[in-house]
Amino acid sequence: MKIKQFSTTSPSRNKYYLVRHTECISNVRKISSYSWEKDDFLTENGTKQAKKLANQLKKYKIDFIFCSPFKRTKETLEIINKKLKINPKNIFLNERLVENNFGITDGKHYNEFHKLFSSEEKYFETPVPLGENYVDVQKRISKFLLEIESKYKNKKILIISHGFPLRMLELVAMNLNKKERIEHLRDSHFVQREEIRPLKFKKLK
Repeated sequence: MKIKQFSTTSPSRNKYYLVRHTECISNVRKISSYSWEKDDFLTENGTKQAKKLANQLKKYKIDFIFCSPFKRTKETLEIINKKLKINPKNIFLNERLVENNFGITDGKHYNEFHKLFSSEEKYFETPVPLGENYVDVQKRISKFLLEIESKYKNKKILIISHGFPLRMLELVAMNLNKKERIEHLRDSHFVQREEIRPLKFKKLK
């Protein structure tokens, strides 16, 4: 999947900063959390992590925030915005930023998910039964990014989401083919809990 709308000289109209929700209950218990999300609150450590992120984000002068509507991301957002004080009119919850659907492994230990998928390549091609795969997540993330790019220009945009969707957002922005996407997933790392990662765009030829 490629984003053809970006020009060769200016691949992005805006600057994007990626933030992953901070530590929550499911992270500590090592549980895949999709439908369980309403009871998945930040831990005390997660609250501290979000406060650190808030202090770091002040210098970025954010214009808009887009956030997954899950409990753990909204709590991260609330803590961050106590410091940033972004106008609520410029904060949006977007369903396309939710965590990937873990299907039959939802609410179970991470090991149950990894038993089904021994490699990044396999998960790219095959969805979790009753859930999603990488391509499914990438499709909705791509639509999200294209929509934002068409609507805003020269803005600094903070995106608060989950590990899998943020990885897919990076793949979309880098305009990689299938082989390159799989290689990137093998070599790259999830956005970390206290990390603010600028979204890098690859110029199209």
